[in-house]
Amino acid sequence: MDINIVPLELGNPFCEAKSELKFFEAGIVGVPTVAVANRTFSEAIEEGVDGFLAKDTQQWIEKLELLILDANLRKEMGKKARGKASSKYCTKAADNKPYYDYLRSKVG
Repeated sequence: MDINIVPLELGNPFCEAKSELKFFEAGIVGVPTVAVANRTFSEAIEEGVDGFLAKDTQQWIEKLELLILDANLRKEMGKKARGKASSKYCTKAADNKPYYDYLRSKVG
């Protein structure tokens, strides 16, 4: 897979309730995402850095075209998405949280 797309319907309560799971699943394997510009993905994706956001058909076309035509952009954006996914969404990133310290203290 070269590009991950998340074309949810803006304003649909069901779609608005979705998590950023699709962004970090693709990110962990170094694949950049173009996602709907809803609140969830706008908070997860740094526009133009580790992914793209699109709110209308024209933006979808423009942003997908950028990634389709520029392999270096796909690679760099994928690297940054992987870095964010690794640091923010993986268990390793949670190692310093008090909750995990507490659990480790109870295990042994």
